[in-house]
Amino acid sequence: MAAQQEAEAAAAAAPAKKGGKAKPVINTKEANEAAAVAAAADQLLVQEKPWSKMTAAEKEAKKAKDAAAKEEKAAKEARENPTVDENGEHIMTVAEAKAQAAELQNTLVAGEAAVEEKIRIEQERMANEPATPAEPVKQEEDDGHIETVEEAKAKMAAAQKAMEDGIAATDHKIEQENSDQANMPNFGALADLHGSLSNMSNSKKKKEVNNMCAKLNIQPEASDYKLEPQELSDTLIARAKEAGMSEKKINEALAE
Repeated sequence: MAAQQEAEAAAAAAPAKKGGKAKPVINTKEANEAAAVAAAADQLLVQEKPWSKMTAAEKEAKKAKDAAAKEEKAAKEARENPTVDENGEHIMTVAEAKAQAAELQNTLVAGEAAVEEKIRIEQERMANEPATPAEPVKQEEDDGHIETVEEAKAKMAAAQKAMEDGIAATDHKIEQENSDQANMPNFGALADLHGSLSNMSNSKKKKEVNNMCAKLNIQPEASDYKLEPQELSDTLIARAKEAGMSEKKINEALAE
């Protein structure tokens, strides 16, 4: 709009030629628009002074102008083509995406070639192997003997005896394990006994030792009252065994 007004003012101020009439001013919308376009074109087509003909001040101004234009171009590029998102993560450019796609394609081609080469080698190996027939199933030789009824009964009796012997051996093993389990010391009772002996006074401890000896049918000795709980129980149990008491009886006595 400003260019159009300047064009109108210039046309109105144009002097008339000598000896003639003044050139009429064409003041139409089309003429004004054409004048405005021509004025804008003239501004764009202004040629810049060569560097060699510039003064020092003009050169500095030129440098500052070029630097500002470069910064503006970089800022525009950053706005239009950002390299990071709002979280600071890198945004892949078109060039980077193309390079990555090419690398993936090369990897895929190399993998396919490796698989094909492996298949070729395996096929070649199988083709070079000599053909070997499968081993025939070994048949049991028939000696021509026909089993009699007595032989069949004897074979069945032997199988029945072997089964009964196996069952008897299993029952014996279970019975032996149950017996061993019953003869094992009652560790729970011993632990309770050790705890009570550790927390009682000398008089109570002496009474408890006497009770233990009575349960085990042995006589207490003076040294028994000075022993620690673990050593005391081991000593009394060993003395009871020497007196002929079985482990089962000892466990039952201590559990009372």
